[in-house]
Amino acid sequence: MVGASSQCAFCSQLGSSLYVCPRCQLNYCSLRCYRNEKHRECSEDFYRRCVENELKNTRHESNSGGNKPQTFEEFMSNFLPGADSSLDAGMSNEEGEPLDSDDEDVEYLDKVNDSTLAEFDCVDETEIERRLTAMGIGTDPEQLYAALTDSEKAAFVRLAEQMQCAEFGFGDSVFHSKPKSS
Repeated sequence: MVGASSQCAFCSQLGSSLYVCPRCQLNYCSLRCYRNEKHRECSEDFYRRCVENELKNTRHESNSGGNKPQTFEEFMSNFLPGADSSLDAGMSNEEGEPLDSDDEDVEYLDKVNDSTLAEFDCVDETEIERRLTAMGIGTDPEQLYAALTDSEKAAFVRLAEQMQCAEFGFGDSVFHSKPKSS
């Protein structure tokens, strides 16, 4: 960038924060001005050299040992050391088939549900408040609701409506069936 107040060679904007083209030494103020028709020779040469360098690097990598990853999993295992064991965590034994919670054993899911409910019953409110405060959420109902995702908010509203209907008997009919006469 130029230190003194200068003028852009392409849009005539005055300013002290102009860039200088390393090839032709003209001042420019933005990417739009750098790509200007009047500056096409420099900008196209720059982009052409970038593409050529990228192609050379790609060819060099493919020719050096031929260890270019073929799949995303291979790429990630090369990119992140120790990540190869966790890549298959979301896949079943049959390759390419993601695990689905509906495929779980019903007894296992019931056991998990029961243990979660038992854990919830054991935790007192002060412990819950302490955990929420430690997470930076607090115990204010508005803050708690704001911390939920959209799907969690929808589930919460459904649960609250179900509880309200059950508590106040909104689902009960005001009409009673006639006793059958014998």
